[in-house]
Amino acid sequence: MHVIDEKIFGPGIVTYNNYQICSDKSFNEQSENLLEDLVQVEYENGYLIDIGWYPECDPNGSFKLYLIKDYNWDNPVKVKEVKNTDEIIRVVSIYKAYIMKCVAFVLKKDSGMWMESKNHLDEFDCAGVWAMFGMDIKTKEIVCLEVGETSNIKKELSSDYKSIVESLSKVCSKKKKFRKALPWSEIIYGDVGETRFDAKYRQISQQCSEIIVCVVMRDDNIENRYNTEIKQAWDNKAVYWYPAPTNKKRCNVSQWAEIRKLRSQTDKK
Repeated sequence: MHVIDEKIFGPGIVTYNNYQICSDKSFNEQSENLLEDLVQVEYENGYLIDIGWYPECDPNGSFKLYLIKDYNWDNPVKVKEVKNTDEIIRVVSIYKAYIMKCVAFVLKKDSGMWMESKNHLDEFDCAGVWAMFGMDIKTKEIVCLEVGETSNIKKELSSDYKSIVESLSKVCSKKKKFRKALPWSEIIYGDVGETRFDAKYRQISQQCSEIIVCVVMRDDNIENRYNTEIKQAWDNKAVYWYPAPTNKKRCNVSQWAEIRKLRSQTDKK
């Protein structure tokens, strides 16, 4: 039984899928399924994503995701090592953004300072949906930080970019605690008088060693954008995403019902 949804690879074509690793079992219990050849997906322009487990059949190993161009296996475009299916989904989202030239900006820390690696914000002066990913500075895990829909991607992300860079050195007294949105959400701490927005990006800035922001879609239709925002936040377990009640009427009814259910469970904790 395949336990990875092939839809996450769209619009790529899955040419091989031998992924039979169950998330509800330990790696020790299914070492025979920890294979070097698990999934391969082909995209236009000569790109492919290859997923395998290394070393093969070793429960102490890890998944490796390769982004390959023109079958040049000796020089992969990207290689990421991850430990679970949630991280696979996030890295696949990042790889697809590189393939489709939808990376808005990339920041990397060098000697404790943010250094700009890529900035393509000028290419996204339009409405759409974006997703922010980061590498946790302590665990090295790839996490989805935030997802947003907006009438102008360039304008909104320029503000977020500035907040990340400028808030790195700010000290927080943790006198304020913002409401946790969903079970997988990070708790946001702030100073008295600090907004959720400012506290969020200060925390993100200090939590990550690398940040990659991808444009998921360009679309003027706000209903399409909001439904896509929810799906991206849901699939990637965006830890700082906050489902705004004011947008309730813009999303799928079943999606909102599930959000309300999870919010209720979170409030009881």
